[in-house]
Order: sequence, then C-alpha cells, then structure tokens
Amino acid sequence: MPLAVHAPEPNGAARVKKGRDRDDASTTSASQGSSDSEASMPAPRPKRAKGRSWYAIQKNEKAKLVQEIEKLQAQANFLKQSQATRALTLSNQVNETKLLKDMIQEQRFAFTTAQSALAGSEVIMRSPIEKDIRLGSDWTRRQAVLRALKEPALRDAERYITERMRFLSPTSPYTSAQQFTTAQGDLYAVGLDSTPLEGATSVKQVYDALRSYFYNMEILWTEASKDLMIRGEGDDDVAGLSGGDTLDSAVHRFLRSTDNGFLIESSSVMYHRHDETSNSAVIFSDYVNEDALYPYNPDDRVRQDITTAITVKEFCLNKKDRVVVVARSYHIRIHRTDLTISTEALEDMTLGSKFCFQNMMDAITQTINSSS
Repeated sequence: MPLAVHAPEPNGAARVKKGRDRDDASTTSASQGSSDSEASMPAPRPKRAKGRSWYAIQKNEKAKLVQEIEKLQAQANFLKQSQATRALTLSNQVNETKLLKDMIQEQRFAFTTAQSALAGSEVIMRSPIEKDIRLGSDWTRRQAVLRALKEPALRDAERYITERMRFLSPTSPYTSAQQFTTAQGDLYAVGLDSTPLEGATSVKQVYDALRSYFYNMEILWTEASKDLMIRGEGDDDVAGLSGGDTLDSAVHRFLRSTDNGFLIESSSVMYHRHDETSNSAVIFSDYVNEDALYPYNPDDRVRQDITTAITVKEFCLNKKDRVVVVARSYHIRIHRTDLTISTEALEDMTLGSKFCFQNMMDAITQTINSSS
C-alpha cells in the first residue's frame, strides 16, 4: 500500500497559521484575564435617569413661568386698556355734558325767539277758544245759534285750561300776564290765573258763588271801583239750553263809564255747567262779534272783547286734606278807536281785567266766609 506523501506548506501559510494561533491564544488569555478581572470587581449599579428627570422638571417649571408671565402681561394690557377706556369714557362724558348744556341753552334761546314771534302774531291775537259769534235779528235763529255753541264751547274751555295748567302745580297759586299794543292800535291783555281757595267746602259751593257774582256783576263792580257799570237793556237770557229750567246760558251786554269820562261797551255770551260725576265746573264767556239787534257804537264808545274760561276743580293736598282751585284764562282786546284817549286812560282800561278777577275772587271769598 503506497504511503501518502504530504506536500510541505508554504512558509507564508505557516506564518499565518502561527499568527492565528497566537491571536487565538492571546484572545483566550485576554478573555480569561478579563473574566478573572470582572469576577474580582463588584457588579455596577443600574443607572438612574437623573439627568432626564431634572430636565423634565426644569422644562415644566419654565412652561409654568411662561404661562404666568403671559397671564400677567395680559392683565397688564387689560389694565392699560381699562385705564385708557376709563379716561376716554370720562372725556366722552365731559364732552357729552357740555354738548347737552349747549343744546339746552340753544333750546332756551329758540323758545325765547318763539315767544317773541308769538307775542305779536295772530296766534296770540286770537284766543284758541273764541267762537266768532254772530247773531241775527230773528229770535228763533239767535237761540238756535246759542244752543249749538254751548257744548263745544264748554268742552274747549275745559280742555284749554287743562292744557295751560298741565305742567303747573294745580295746588299752588300762579299768575301770568301779558300786555301789548299791535301795529293796528289794538290793545291786548292776555293772562292765566290759578288760585287755591282755603276754606272752600266743595266745588258746588264755589260754582254757585261764581254764578252769583256774574248775575250781580255790574252792582259789585260799581261798588268796588271808581267806574259805573250798567247792564244793557234787552239782555237775552237763554233758558233751558240743557233741557232743564236753570239759566245756564245768557247774553250779557255791559256799558262801563270810567272816571276819565270814556264809555266802554262789551257784549258776550256765557255758558256754565257743574258736573257732579267729575266733581268739576266750567264757565265760558266769549264776545259777540256781530249783533243785528244790538250793534256796537264805535263813534261814542270803546269796544272791548273778552274771552274767558274758568274751571273749578278739587285736588288732594295730602291723604286727608283737599282744596278747591279756581283757574281762569282771559283774552281781552280793546279795539282801536278814533276817540282821543290818553295813555293813562288806556292803562286803566287794561287794568280793569285784573280788577275784575280780584273783584270776583273777593266775592267768592266773602261767600265762603259767610257759609262757614
């Protein structure tokens, strides 16, 4: 059997193999050394995430601080805006107050201008409740005219007084009077009076006293003044216009002689009514513009036109006390005349309206006192 012959390995291959053997031995020795060293050293503790937790805490704190800063900044901005808003609001209020004051002042001047415009206008020359009464010579027709005027005249008179007194205290004394002469030479006296009557027991008591005064007006006037007043002949008492027997309407013609020697004539229709339901009374008197039976005499007399509305009402002073109040509106015109009349005499004619009211109130007071 032939012997196997092995070829010799090359030197390089032998060196490589030897190197590998040395490396393996070195590795084995190192491994053993390392194993021995590791076996002799204590086991390392597990690492804690300390650095990561601190970072998370710092990040969280930073986020909170940022939120707090943003909140404080928002509050600061709000306070700045609020302060600016308050300052702006205060400034606006000051400006608005000044604007309102200026507007009120302008309205007052406008009202003053309107008063000046109304003073000599047709609005004040004619009373809003005058009726332009014209009476013919036929008796039946005269009565028909007077009968038709009664209800609207009393209604308008009461409404007029109500509107004039709407924004005034009904229980406080009040007097307003105007006097002027027009470019045509007519003399006007316009006014409103309101008088509470202490001691009056009822509206009916005062109403009866007023009727008594007008029924005896010429006598009371003559006794209390320097003038002589007479009631004209042929006075038309219009009875039963309300369907009853009482004289609730009449045509009054008066002739008054002043101490200056002038004659003043007037002709007027008077209506009156007492309403127990509303506990009120109203009296209305308006001048007759034309009268076929009793014409005016401008050649010898001065014509005086009078439109008067009077109301009598009761008002509460408190829970227990009540007071009766007489309110009167008057509109007087003294026509221009060709007669030679002094300024003093004209003044006396216009003062007659004031005297008439005072004379009337004196008569009412006397009636009240005599009843108590």
